[in-house]
Amino acid sequence: GAPSISQLNDPTIFTPNTPVFDFATGQTVLVTRIDGGNPNLSADNRQVWRAGFNLKPWSETDLRFSSTWTWSLTEDAIAAFPTLTPDLEAALPGRFTRDLGGNLVSFDARPLNFERFERQDIRSGFNYSRAFGTPTPAAAPLPGAPGGARPPGGPERVEIRGGGGGGPMMRMGGGGRGGGMQPGQGRFNISVYHTWRLQDEILIADGLPVLDLLDGAATGARGGSPRHEIQAQGGVFRNGMGAFVNANWRDGTRVDGGTGPDINFSDQATVNLNVFIDLNSQTDWVAKFPWLKGARVNLGVQNLFDSRPEVTSGAGDVPLNYQPDYLDPQGRVVSLTFRKILF
Repeated sequence: GAPSISQLNDPTIFTPNTPVFDFATGQTVLVTRIDGGNPNLSADNRQVWRAGFNLKPWSETDLRFSSTWTWSLTEDAIAAFPTLTPDLEAALPGRFTRDLGGNLVSFDARPLNFERFERQDIRSGFNYSRAFGTPTPAAAPLPGAPGGARPPGGPERVEIRGGGGGGPMMRMGGGGRGGGMQPGQGRFNISVYHTWRLQDEILIADGLPVLDLLDGAATGARGGSPRHEIQAQGGVFRNGMGAFVNANWRDGTRVDGGTGPDINFSDQATVNLNVFIDLNSQTDWVAKFPWLKGARVNLGVQNLFDSRPEVTSGAGDVPLNYQPDYLDPQGRVVSLTFRKILF
């Protein structure tokens, strides 16, 4: 995996008065943060092993269980660290500058090559999908057709994407015995998956201690890696209208403060909602307002319940740069999108 152009060539930027929590003093301080590219980055090398199973107990029911174990090793891993921890400072002293009094003055957050990342996890869950509603007469068996034949075009299919860009996507409809959706019918889908992280370790360089992201180490502003995470998705679609919900829960984590206080991150659950209508499927509306042909409206709500991360230090207070509005300045986001295809 080659480094990106921005990782290599972004200009060096010095941002003064950046608030960071200094574990050495247990205080939030204002420092100069250095960002930009690193022309000396090397490409990383990735190895991945997977083993698992998929189980469909009943041929006439679209219910599937699966479980997958994944082990991955990335050598010369490209990483940046937007947070400061005692482990990182001990491993990369050249990236941190302190004055004669021991006060943190600046840190260099430009990307670099770590020796390796090593991760293992098990992801298990189920997916259930079912068509509902009475097919339209056009979907009834054709005269003389053995076993009943569908009209040309086959089952309807739809893709529902989560809002906010890059969100998860659900596909509903399509073929498969017991899984087809005939014209006039709708479809609903539900899936729940649990991820159990067995290993998430970083070695910055040979001879240095291994950083365990599941036990006190961190390289991101949201703390270490959660040992347990649950993702749930549900959706329903019929006649060009539908709704899609996805929820995510992640276990709490902590950052080992060394000689200073630990930072504790609570568990967090977020829910996203999308409701859409394909106006092209509403023939009465299109007949009355022809300009609606090829149009689609989507209402999206990210972080429906305005969930914010809760962070406390071992001293019982909330460091400034770990306050909820710093970690998630947007919170709940509501968007309304109108899209039209021009013919």
